Amino acid sequence: MARALLYVVGVETPAPTLDEQTVESTERRRGLLAVAVVVACFFPVDAFFVHRLDPVLVLARLIWVLLVATAAVLPRTLGPILLRRVELGRTVGSHLSFVWIVVLTGGAHSPYLPFLLVMPVALTHFTMRDQTTTVLGWLVSGGASVALLLHAHTEPSVVVVWVSLMGASGFIAINGTAFQARLSRKLVQVRAAREAMAVQLAEAERQRSHTERLALVGQLAAGVAHEINNPLAFVHANLGFVRVEAERLPDAVRGEVVQALHEADRGVDRIKSIIRDLRVFSRKDLEALELCYLGEVVADAVVLARASALGPLRCVTSPGLPPVRAVARHLCEVVLSLLVNAADALQTLPLEAERLVNVRVYSEASEVCISVEDTGAGVPAALHDRIFEPFFTTKPLGKGMGLGLALAREYVERFGGRLLAENRPEGGARFTMRLPAVEGAAPADAPWEMQPVGDPDVTPVPRKRSSPRPSA
Repeated sequence: MARALLYVVGVETPAPTLDEQTVESTERRRGLLAVAVVVACFFPVDAFFVHRLDPVLVLARLIWVLLVATAAVLPRTLGPILLRRVELGRTVGSHLSFVWIVVLTGGAHSPYLPFLLVMPVALTHFTMRDQTTTVLGWLVSGGASVALLLHAHTEPSVVVVWVSLMGASGFIAINGTAFQARLSRKLVQVRAAREAMAVQLAEAERQRSHTERLALVGQLAAGVAHEINNPLAFVHANLGFVRVEAERLPDAVRGEVVQALHEADRGVDRIKSIIRDLRVFSRKDLEALELCYLGEVVADAVVLARASALGPLRCVTSPGLPPVRAVARHLCEVVLSLLVNAADALQTLPLEAERLVNVRVYSEASEVCISVEDTGAGVPAALHDRIFEPFFTTKPLGKGMGLGLALAREYVERFGGRLLAENRPEGGARFTMRLPAVEGAAPADAPWEMQPVGDPDVTPVPRKRSSPRPSA
């Protein structure tokens, strides 16, 4: 019903859904059928005015009724152009039929003559906000009425008054149609702005939810660090004591015991690493920022990533890149995490599939970027919005906690940058880290040395010759 009322006053909301189109079509059909019924009710009134049942008069009114009823039952699937032509024909035909009725009931002396003044305004709501249709209907009514008055030799003063009234009626009808059209366009803009605001509110809600999750993770991290660090220190100390005592064991069993202790040490180090990662969410990093050259960061990360069976790697670093202001160790952790994820993605491929990781360091506008691409399966579309969430992981149980990408984005955003994820058109995932360049700082223009990283299938990684690191 609300949709129908909006249509009656000439308001049309943009891009209605299929259900809204059905409701609008139904309400419009009901309105036109009601008009047809009202027009048909005047059959006895016509006979009363002419004191007889005039077949021609009945025919004129019947044509009017059929024009309105036919427009009501036409399907909406005709298309906008054809529907506009139908509305134009209905409007002009309705005015001509009524003029014919006026002529048959007395012409300038017909009791229906004054209704010609209101015909353009009355049919405004059914002209689909088309000014051309309104103007044509007004011209038919106004021209016919003035012609009838002149034919009846009406006094000039009466004709002038009639012309003035017809002008006012036409102004109201045409201006009303234009107003409805403007209102419809404004409502389209309002609806678009409302939808844009809804998107912004949804994004703000997502950010708020993300912030709340990080706050909860911070509380969890503080509790975990406090509860685990103390007993972990005892375990670490006792492992050292047992390692010393193991040297006294016989050679037959000493090797196995030392190996078991070594594996236990690695487990303790893993627990420490997890606690250190959790602490990132519980407090801001207080380390001082420094000028970092991303070429060096990538070279260090690639060397560290060899333990993850990274596989074939192609690294391209543009010369003369400006530095960024960050903590080099944390940036190295970010790149290392991206490389490890790329290596994991390659392990899921069939044996005959291409395995390659592409790393590119380049500058774009006022940013320095690191792009890590792989030829894996890519990020599923359903998981694209969740891959940076803490503790969300697609890896098997026990292989990852889901903190790698979350920490990576946390680090990059702390340094004023962005970490973006997308799928490559040719297949595989692409992660791009973008950091603001430090203006006025010396670029990395020292000579580069191509140093292999221990794999014959790996393109040597460019490493800068050792030189004093500039201060921030």
